[in-house]
Amino acid sequence: MYLSKVSFKHSQFAREQLIKQLQNGAYTSHQLVWQLFPDQPDKKRDFLFREERIGASIGFYLLSSEPPSAAQELFDVQTKPFNPVLTQGMKLGFRLTANPTVSKKLNPDDKRSKRFDVMMHAKKQLQQQGETDKKRIQQAMTEAAQGWLMDEKRQRDFGFRIDIVPDIVASEQHHTAKKGIKGSIQFTSVDYQGVLTVTDPELFKAKLYEGIGRAKAFGCGLMLIRRI
Repeated sequence: MYLSKVSFKHSQFAREQLIKQLQNGAYTSHQLVWQLFPDQPDKKRDFLFREERIGASIGFYLLSSEPPSAAQELFDVQTKPFNPVLTQGMKLGFRLTANPTVSKKLNPDDKRSKRFDVMMHAKKQLQQQGETDKKRIQQAMTEAAQGWLMDEKRQRDFGFRIDIVPDIVASEQHHTAKKGIKGSIQFTSVDYQGVLTVTDPELFKAKLYEGIGRAKAFGCGLMLIRRI
């Protein structure tokens, strides 16, 4: 695997594309990142990316099975191999942009579950109970997002353990259009930051490569790690 840092060049063309991206939302980022693989137009997506705000501009971190093209009119690209050596009990600082969702049955007799955005579900539940205090609603939404990542089964499935509740650095509700789909796609992205302990090195590495959670086409799922 390869980890890349991608930033817009200082050119008129790059500025025009940046303005379009800022106006059109998350799916435009996905289309821009695809340009880093010009020889693979029909290949299934096998990369994860994370958008980073840099002042008035943006950049991306990109994890991919093949190195992105460095011959770019639009981007400056810095790439290095990514194959972390992990051991059980290792502590790592992490940053993660994820789309926290859960599947629930609305009624016990339902055969199918419905997928919920955990933050918006928490907000809706409080509002239905008559809560109007914005601070209390926001606190409940934050706790719901933290609870999603702190879920013990989810952590076992991901091969790590988090002992201290992670910080929510930012969260955003997105409404974005996608080619071939009527209307807009709605999802929430949450930026987590914290410390984890590796419990299953091979499983954790597989999840790093696969991505965590849903909405990967919209810049969610990539976890950045560092030794501490």
